[in-house]
Amino acid sequence: MEAINTDDRKAEEKFIKNLLTPEMNEKRARLTCATDANPVIRAQDVTEYGIKSVRCRHLSGNWYEMSYRSYPKDSAIYIPLRITTDSPEKIRISYVTPEWGDRQYGDHWFDIPEEKVIDDQDGKTFVETFYKSYAHTYIKMKQDLEQGLKHLRETYCTLAMQENYVRSRKELELEDPLFDPVIGNDDFDVFWYNSLQVHPTENKECFTVNYGYTKILVTLQFQNGRYKIADVKVIS
Repeated sequence: MEAINTDDRKAEEKFIKNLLTPEMNEKRARLTCATDANPVIRAQDVTEYGIKSVRCRHLSGNWYEMSYRSYPKDSAIYIPLRITTDSPEKIRISYVTPEWGDRQYGDHWFDIPEEKVIDDQDGKTFVETFYKSYAHTYIKMKQDLEQGLKHLRETYCTLAMQENYVRSRKELELEDPLFDPVIGNDDFDVFWYNSLQVHPTENKECFTVNYGYTKILVTLQFQNGRYKIADVKVIS
């Protein structure tokens, strides 16, 4: 918090790099784009009082909770976090519960089985299994996250959709560089997984996908006996 308070971005980035695992640091960047705030503190900046008020307590296992309040009369902000021991000398934070997760924590949230995409049964099943698989890739936060997402897009999206994806990313490069057109967001967090729902529309080729505060419209194409995603539009 002191590094953030100095407004020294180089010092902050260096400190954060040592504080977080590489995967959590990448997620921090995605969440910052999604919320326009620093997810490590759930705020854009800190106060001197906030720094002095920081407390930390052990929850269970590798989970701890950091708390602080910006001013004496403010309500306290509680942020659960998980630590990982990379080596005997390196202990880093591997996950920070975002604001929509409130004070929830625990490894059980991450015990999500990998979903096999079923693309030859019916449209709703395809959309459900594809988005659960895509979300699972984000949630597991592996080093090859980007490669995993790209593989899913190349396998289950039409060529036109893949081209639209690249074009959309380029158009948003300055405004929102980490926005993923497939999910209509910058990240997919574990605390959104249970809210993921797919609903049919009047058009049998279109389905709405809801999760968290996001709603998207997914259009399908049926090619050679298999479904593919042809288009995705953000509704809200």
